[in-house]
Amino acid sequence: MGRAAVARRDGGWGWRFDPATHGARKPVDAWPLLGHITAPTLIVRGGLSPVLTAEMAERLRANIPRASLVTIPNAYHHLTLDAPAEFTTALAGFLGS
Repeated sequence: MGRAAVARRDGGWGWRFDPATHGARKPVDAWPLLGHITAPTLIVRGGLSPVLTAEMAERLRANIPRASLVTIPNAYHHLTLDAPAEFTTALAGFLGS
């Protein structure tokens, strides 16, 4: 995942990021690689997510050959926190197919 929670000196918690995945490398244009994904792929998007827009989610779905897209309305980006039951239902439906 590239990150871990770590204790800070003031007693709080913070993130420690792996420099190999955060900041040390230049961004990679991964869009051309999506067509090489051969496994069935589920893209789950929160309908209110400012991180994964509807347009970007649809672009992902269109570029991954066996992808399906589920949008969970009234949820933001962290679906397991915002809408855990709906996320579980979407995942179960995907895995059961």
